[in-house]
Amino acid sequence: MNHLYEQAQQGKKDRDTYFTACDNDIAASNLRTLRRWCRWVLVLLLILIALANWIFANFRLRWPYLGFWGLDFLYLLLVELCVRRGVPLRMRQVETLCAGFCVMTMACCMMLDIYANLRNTASFMPVLYVLLTVVFIFPYRVQAPLVAAGLAADIGLTVLCKAPELAAMDCFNNLFGALAAFVTARIVMDLRVRDGLARARYKQIGMMDALTGVNNRAACEAQIRRALARPDGTRGLLMLDVDNFKKINDKLGHQAGDQVLQMLGRLLRQETRAGDVVGRLGGDEFMICLNDVQGVQGLKTACTRILKDAAALAEDMSAPASRDITLSIGAVLVEGTADFEVLYRMADDALYAAKNAGRNSFVVVDCNAAVKN
Repeated sequence: MNHLYEQAQQGKKDRDTYFTACDNDIAASNLRTLRRWCRWVLVLLLILIALANWIFANFRLRWPYLGFWGLDFLYLLLVELCVRRGVPLRMRQVETLCAGFCVMTMACCMMLDIYANLRNTASFMPVLYVLLTVVFIFPYRVQAPLVAAGLAADIGLTVLCKAPELAAMDCFNNLFGALAAFVTARIVMDLRVRDGLARARYKQIGMMDALTGVNNRAACEAQIRRALARPDGTRGLLMLDVDNFKKINDKLGHQAGDQVLQMLGRLLRQETRAGDVVGRLGGDEFMICLNDVQGVQGLKTACTRILKDAAALAEDMSAPASRDITLSIGAVLVEGTADFEVLYRMADDALYAAKNAGRNSFVVVDCNAAVKN
C-alpha cells in the first residue's frame, strides 16, 4: 500500500511539473488542436448529414444538426479572432477556450442523441467522452468535472425524454463511455507527462550554459524578448560583468576564472525570482531581466544587493587574490512593451559608464536620465 501511495504521489508531482514546465507548449498544442477540430466538425457534420440522408429513408434534417453547425462555425470565428490578435495566449486562456468547446460539443451531441433520435440509442456521447479527454491536454481538475457534468446532464435528459428501455440502454452506454474516458485519460496523461518532461529536460540542456548553470545567450534573449512583448508591468534589464576578469585569468589561471563565473552564476540564480530571466552572454558578461520592479529605487536596491552579495562570496573563495573581485552593472528601467535591441544598447552603455566611473558600481537609466550610485 505504501508503494502504491508513493507512486500516486510521484505521479501527481510529475503532472504538476509537466503543466508548469511545459505550459507554453501545452497551450500551443491545445490551440492548434482546437482550430483543427472546429474545422473538422464543420466538415464531418456535412458528411454525416449527407450519409444519413442517403442511408436512412426516414431521415429528416432537424434543428440540432443546423444548430451544432452554426455554433461550431461561430466558435471557429472566435478562436481565429483570438489567434489573430497577435498576443500569445496563456495556458489558462487556451484551457478556457478548449473547455468551452467541449461544453458546446457535449450539449449539441446530447441534443442529437436525445431530441433528434428519440427512438434510437445514443450514438455520439459515449464516443465523445473518450475523444474529449484524449484530444485536449487537460489537467484532471478540468477533465473530471467536464465528464462528470456532461454525464449527469446526459443521463438526466435521457431518463426524462426517452422510453424506459432506450433510456436504460443509453445510460449504460454513457456510463461505460465515461469510465472508458477516465481510464484512457489516465494512460494518455502518463504518456504525455513522460514525453513532455523528457522534452523539457532536453530543451533545458540546450538552453543552459554548461559552466554557470544559467541560460545561454540564445535562450536568454528569447525569454527577455517575450517578457518585453507583454504590455503589463515594470521591468529592469541588467547587464553586468566582472571587473578586470582578464587579470584574474592571467594571475590565477583559467580554472580560477571558471570558478569566478560559476560563483557568479550561483549568485545570480539566488538573487532572482522564478519569473525573472538570467543568462550568460559570453565570457564574463551576464544579463538579467527582473519583473515587477518597484521603480528606479527598486532597481537600484537590486543592483546594490548583487554587488554586496558578490563581494561576500568573493571573500569565501580559496584564492587570496580572488578577494579583489568586483562587478560593474548597467541597468535600464522600462514600463510596458519595449524593443530589445534598444534596451540592450542602453544597458551596454550604462555598463561602460559604470566602469568608467571607477568599477564596482552600477548605473541605472530611466527615461534617458542616468542615476549613478
